[in-house]
Amino acid sequence: MPATASTTSLSSNLQRLVLLRTCLVVGELTAIAIAVITLRMTLPVIPLLVVEALYMCANLVTWWQHRKQRLPISQTAFVLQVAGDVVALACFLYFVGGSTYPFVWLFLLPVIIAGTTLPKRYAWAMAAFALGCYTLLMFVYIPLPHVAIRRIGDFDLHVFGMWAGFLFSLLLILGFVLKMAENLRRNDRILADMREKALRDEQIVALGTFAAGAAHELGTPLATISLLADDLADHATEPGVVEQTVLLKQQTRRCKDTLTQLATRVGALRAESGRVLQADHYLEDLLANWRVDYPHTLIHNCFDGDGAPPRIVADDTIGQAIVNVLNNAIEASPNEVEFVGHWTDSELAIEVRDRGPGPSTAAAALAGRSVYSEKEGGHGLGLFLTRSVLNRFGGTLQLLRRENGGTCARLTLPLQKLSIPEPC
Repeated sequence: MPATASTTSLSSNLQRLVLLRTCLVVGELTAIAIAVITLRMTLPVIPLLVVEALYMCANLVTWWQHRKQRLPISQTAFVLQVAGDVVALACFLYFVGGSTYPFVWLFLLPVIIAGTTLPKRYAWAMAAFALGCYTLLMFVYIPLPHVAIRRIGDFDLHVFGMWAGFLFSLLLILGFVLKMAENLRRNDRILADMREKALRDEQIVALGTFAAGAAHELGTPLATISLLADDLADHATEPGVVEQTVLLKQQTRRCKDTLTQLATRVGALRAESGRVLQADHYLEDLLANWRVDYPHTLIHNCFDGDGAPPRIVADDTIGQAIVNVLNNAIEASPNEVEFVGHWTDSELAIEVRDRGPGPSTAAAALAGRSVYSEKEGGHGLGLFLTRSVLNRFGGTLQLLRRENGGTCARLTLPLQKLSIPEPC
C-alpha cells in the first residue's frame, strides 16, 4: 500500500521525536549531575539512572527499527510512542519531587506534539493521559530534598527552574514544533499539487474522449472525399488538375492513417508504441518527416551532446509533443526556424527557436499549464498537450523570450525515463 502524505509526515516527525528524546535524556542527566555535584542534593541516583537507561534503550530500538524498515508509521503507533514519553517522564518525576519539580511542565511536550501532528481525538486522549499522570504525581512521589548550599534557597531553585523551563520551551518551539508545522505545510502543498494534477488529468481525459469521438465521426467524410478524389483522378485531363488530385488523395490518406493510429494506439504500452533509436537519429527522423509539410521554410538544426548519443525509446507521444511546438514556431516565423537538440548524462534538452513577436509575460507563465492562447483563432491545446506529455515523463516546458525578438521553447526530458541500457 503506498504511503500517504500523512503517514510519511509522521515518519519524519518520529525521527525528530527520537532526536528530542535524546536531548531530554541529556538534559535530565545534566540536571541530575548539577543537583548532586553542585547543589549537593541527595537524590535516588541509581533509580534515576535506571529510568534514563531504559528510556534511552527504548529510543535506540525505535530509531533502529525505523531506520531498518523505512516503513510509514500509523497514527496509532505514533500516539503510543508519545504515550511512552509521558510514562517515562512520569517515572523520572516520581523520584525528583513529582508535581513540585520545576520542570513538571514537560508534560506539555507530548500534548503539543500530539496536537501538532495527530487528529483531534488523539490529541485529546494524550491531554487526558498527561493530566492523569500529573494529577497522580501530586499525591504519589518522592519529595525533592533540600539544597545543601545555604546561599541557594528552595524558592530560588524553583524560580531558576522556571526560567530554564521557559528557555527550553523557546528552543523546543523554534527547533521542533516549527519543523512539524513545516511538514504539515509541505503536505498541504503536495495535496494542492495532486488536486491540480487531477484537474489537469480530467481535462486531458475530456480531450481524449473528444478526440476519439472526432476520429469516429471523421471516418465517413474522409471516405467520401477519398471516393470523390478517385473519381476526379479518373476523369481529370489537365495536368494541373491531375497533380492537385494526387495531392488531395495523399493528404486524405494521411488523415486516414492518423485516425487509424489514434484508434489503435490508445492505451498501448510505451514499449509497443515506440522504437529504440539514438537520440540524434530520432530527432533527425522527426525533423525530416515534419519538413515534408514545410518545404519552403529555412530550418537550422544542430544535434550534439556530452559523449555518444544515448539510445532512447522514441515514444510517439513525445514526437507529437515536439511537433506541436514546431508548428507553433512556424506559425510565428514562417521563413526561418531553429531546431536544437542537446543531451547530457541525465537529460535530453530540445530548443525550438523562432523570430516571431515573442511570448508575453502571461503566455510564458501559463505555457501549457492551462488551455490559453494569445494567437488569433488559437486555443492553446498544442502546448497544453505538450506539457502534459512531458510531465508524464518527468520533463518540463518553458517559453523564453529571445534577446533579438522571437521565442525559444525549451523542452527537457530525463534520460532515466527514456534510455535503454547499452547491450553487454
